[in-house]
Amino acid sequence: IGADSDLDITTAVDIAVSDPAEVMQIIEAAANPAHRALLLTTYAAGLRLSEVSRLRVSDIDSARMTLRIEQGKGAKDRYALLSPRLLLELRAYWRSYRPRP
Repeated sequence: IGADSDLDITTAVDIAVSDPAEVMQIIEAAANPAHRALLLTTYAAGLRLSEVSRLRVSDIDSARMTLRIEQGKGAKDRYALLSPRLLLELRAYWRSYRPRP
């Protein structure tokens, strides 16, 4: 936000951050299971779109409840937390859709 902008930093943050209930409404409204899984993974694990798009089944560690993120921001590998609800959603998606490589 530039110095000549009408928005101050507080306004920009308020615009960017949504109410969790509103975010869940958007996720619940997704009719396509792939879109729903994508949105939920992005929100629940706090991932960037580029990170979600590169996830593979082998990146899910259900024993440790983590997601391995390879080459994330700054080309660094990291781990993100995997919530129980997200794991259930991803398993349901896998059973119904089984994405092909």
